[in-house]
Amino acid sequence: MQEDTGRKSPKYPLSMRILHWLRAVIILGLIWSGWYMTSLPDSTPIAKFEFFYPNHKQFGVLAWLLAVLHLLIRWQKRRVLPQTPDGLTGWERMLSHAVHRLIMTLTLLIPIFGYSMSSSC
Repeated sequence: MQEDTGRKSPKYPLSMRILHWLRAVIILGLIWSGWYMTSLPDSTPIAKFEFFYPNHKQFGVLAWLLAVLHLLIRWQKRRVLPQTPDGLTGWERMLSHAVHRLIMTLTLLIPIFGYSMSSSC
């Protein structure tokens, strides 16, 4: 068991934490609404699609904008961000950085792909 040294562990800035969780909630909502829309039968009234489809697009754009804002804040505050924990081995450190970059890349690319798909029809 580790003893408490009384030091606070460094945290990410509040703005980044808020953006992180806001984006997470929006993305989970987008995943749910996308699955829900694609599972609706063809006999579903058009009014239901007219509610979900535009909102899905708008929240996708919002998720993209929040991701860009998050990256800008991250770049601006890069000197005060917490470091990777020392207890991680080399492969754990590499994997955590790779997964983080992959998630950020997907958060930026998927809304762009969705927007390009919907505007090409």
